[in-house]
Amino acid sequence: YFNCYEGKMQKKMTQIGRIIKSSGITATFIAKKLKVTPAAVIYWMNGRNTPTPKHLEKLNTLLNTQITITRKK
Repeated sequence: YFNCYEGKMQKKMTQIGRIIKSSGITATFIAKKLKVTPAAVIYWMNGRNTPTPKHLEKLNTLLNTQITITRKK
């Protein structure tokens, strides 16, 4: 899944997308670890959706990062 969407991700990649891409970990691997679909991870990477606080916490642990998301009210 990661490679299929790579061209689109280059056009609009979020902070999460840049961190995931630079980590070298595939969206499929992350999806399996977080128990979500690879498409969900791709959507986080390109800004279509944002991970839930629970998934963000797991993603930060997996990638050893401190990504934060400011949600609009």
